[in-house]
Amino acid sequence: GQTKYFELHQPQFSSTVISKSTVTTEVALFTLRSKATYSGKTNFIDIILEFLSVAIEASSANNIGQIRLVRNATLGGTPSWADINTTNSTVEIDVAGTTVTGGKELISAAMAGKNDKDLVDVTPYDILFTESETVTLAVMSANSATFNGSLLWKELF
Repeated sequence: GQTKYFELHQPQFSSTVISKSTVTTEVALFTLRSKATYSGKTNFIDIILEFLSVAIEASSANNIGQIRLVRNATLGGTPSWADINTTNSTVEIDVAGTTVTGGKELISAAMAGKNDKDLVDVTPYDILFTESETVTLAVMSANSATFNGSLLWKELF
């Protein structure tokens, strides 16, 4: 019979909490990429996003911020990829990328005030990405702010 992705027993991973301070214009908080090869073989493993967590701490009570989850964005700066878990995960992460252009916006949320947070269960959206695709958590603030964010996902081995 048929089953939903979240009903399968699959390895679950997290980006851990990534932080960037003094954010004013839109920047990449972090980007996840499904590696083209895994364990010496072409990677055909799908990744399904499960949960998004983000928080803002701004210098002004009337701050306006925004987060966006973007598939296959072009990153500015010099991205530097590191394995999430070399042995057990097909995903790598970049925290060095700067600007975010292009791609397809999957989720957008407003952040308001000096302190705000958003916790989003994204399993109902069935957001999958596969070999060589990326997902970027982009953040911006009208005033200087610190953002913390993380993503949780399953790898559908």
